[in-house]
Amino acid sequence: MMNKRQIRYFAPPDEKDPEFFCNTTTSKGSFMHTAMRNADVSPETGRQRVQLEFTPEAIERLRQIKALANASTNAEVVKNALRVYEWFLNQRNNHYKLQLVKDDQVKEVEIVL
Repeated sequence: MMNKRQIRYFAPPDEKDPEFFCNTTTSKGSFMHTAMRNADVSPETGRQRVQLEFTPEAIERLRQIKALANASTNAEVVKNALRVYEWFLNQRNNHYKLQLVKDDQVKEVEIVL
């Protein structure tokens, strides 16, 4: 059985500091730290830069997924992962069930997050 994901949000030191921190510890012990600043928004494109720090285990998983997906950048892997995760959450919220089908075999899968 997987442990529940632990998410901790840290408030900025004062109201004037626009920085937001989110620390996530996953069930496999991978640690990801994200810091987002309003100053990182590009005035030309409106895009925002996000910096992620991964444990060695998490970065190795990212590299493996990048190779499996034949992705050109880590950003491409993360963007695609967000799309799949969003799709999964929408399906789950609409009470759909996930199944794996191979030939005549059908397995119902439950993903616990």
